[in-house]
Amino acid sequence: MKAKPWRIAVVLGVAAVLLVAIYFEPTHCVRGWLWGESFFEGRPTSWWRCELHQYETQIQEGALLIEPAQPFQFRVYSRKLSYTQQIREWWTGLRIGPDVATPALLTGNPQAIPVLEELLADSSPKIRLFAQIGLGKDPEIGKE
Repeated sequence: MKAKPWRIAVVLGVAAVLLVAIYFEPTHCVRGWLWGESFFEGRPTSWWRCELHQYETQIQEGALLIEPAQPFQFRVYSRKLSYTQQIREWWTGLRIGPDVATPALLTGNPQAIPVLEELLADSSPKIRLFAQIGLGKDPEIGKE
């Protein structure tokens, strides 16, 4: 018995749709598992890479009220607005503003180390900087 050409086309079409859905799946979990990536908080390295691209960081200086002569530096993180937040802001006219919070990957959790080590090899200097910060090797803090 010979397979009908339209059945083969349907099977190939369904397979192509499934492959595209897996590749563009927003959590990247299937792709991360297939590529053997490290995971932190249920998300693979590729998801954290995309998440960190949404953040900006800058160094600020401060001083303690007890000893104002000894200034110190610290990092402030802000997350860019998502596309839907930008649309909502435009539509309502209400200023939402960026999220100001440290990404969970950079809080010093030892379980994040495998993901951070993989991110050290990333092609983006911004992602490599975030990986260094997460591993406690901030290259910019303390420079004069």
